[in-house]
Amino acid sequence: MSYELKELGEEFTTITSRFDLEDWRTVRNEDYWKSDLIGNPLERLRYKMVRIRHYDKYGTTIIIEE
Repeated sequence: MSYELKELGEEFTTITSRFDLEDWRTVRNEDYWKSDLIGNPLERLRYKMVRIRHYDKYGTTIIIEE
């Protein structure tokens, strides 16, 4: 496991440990689940973290057009 993957995993756990069921329902929208299409575990977690951090900071979901 790479250092970055480990660090992101720890940050993911820290932030999402504060989420309740409603937070999870909001965050895990259609855009969030696009991460399932990403084969590389590090890239997949980076994708999710952009959305998790935004929700944690602003309380709203984010969709980034690619």
